[in-house]
Amino acid sequence: MRHEKLPEYLECLLSSFARNCGWHTSSLNIHEQGFLNYAENRLAWGRFEEQATRVIYGSSVIDKMGVNIEYTRGLCRRIFRGADVNVPLARRLQRGNAHALAWAIDCLVLNGEWPLTNLMIRRIHCILYFGLGQWSGSRASNIRIPEGVVPGEFRTQVVRTRIVDLRSGEQRTVQLVSPRAVPEYMMLWIELMNKDRVRIKPYKAARAVGDPMPIPFDPYECAAKHYHRFVNIHPFSDGGGRISRIILNCLVLMFADHLMPIGDREGEEEHYLHLATKASFCFYRTGRFKWDEDEDKELVHREMALFMLAKAPRLEGARFTAKIHVR
Repeated sequence: MRHEKLPEYLECLLSSFARNCGWHTSSLNIHEQGFLNYAENRLAWGRFEEQATRVIYGSSVIDKMGVNIEYTRGLCRRIFRGADVNVPLARRLQRGNAHALAWAIDCLVLNGEWPLTNLMIRRIHCILYFGLGQWSGSRASNIRIPEGVVPGEFRTQVVRTRIVDLRSGEQRTVQLVSPRAVPEYMMLWIELMNKDRVRIKPYKAARAVGDPMPIPFDPYECAAKHYHRFVNIHPFSDGGGRISRIILNCLVLMFADHLMPIGDREGEEEHYLHLATKASFCFYRTGRFKWDEDEDKELVHREMALFMLAKAPRLEGARFTAKIHVR
């Protein structure tokens, strides 16, 4: 099938990917010149599409959805190219995940002139549940919306979870951020996110035209900090893992300019969850949520940053062992 032009939405994604990969590889010599010719740039688009597909596949593996990479690749390829896709009930969460990732990249990353809002974050959560209903009696836990959960709305329930004390190894129960405090913390999170988006913009603009202007801060640590805060605010009652991985990929694309599949390769899931455990301990060490940064949090952000760095296109396959421990 001959493609004269990419649809405008896919053109935006490809243009961004070409610019972004320029930070990490010299193999893509692609410039933004109006509508991009699909045939000439099919390799670049294929790489972006494969990265995005592996983001969805890895998230599905972590959530134990029981799908293989070939099925996921076929599903995502159709969704990312704008097709209407009907899938069995048991696969609708994965379909919603792919739609949510595409929408999030479009609104949070590509439309850089728009400030982020809580409404955008809530919209991503809503899209995750596209085509699902309140099947509370279903045996398949991955195809129902739990009772009391409203897609796109912040949680109204108190949530308690168990964290591991990294010093003693003991587990203890803590209450996560109060439902009444979630909107306030999310507004603060959005405010700081928007400040960092503005802060990095001139450096990204310079690099897009070939000027290797050094960034005065670590973009991976910046992404890790925002990600850990989002996860530990825990704004939604359900779907927290899926939306947090979408947010993480938007952050990495926004600050470090590539996507970051997690869980698509053996061993990554365990490392990722171990980092999440460390971060949760740092945020809830005292039994209550602590927003302010401290040395232990900075160390965990740095360890997460190393994990992200190992997923950069030019370092794909490299192994980093971060010898960083929370005191």
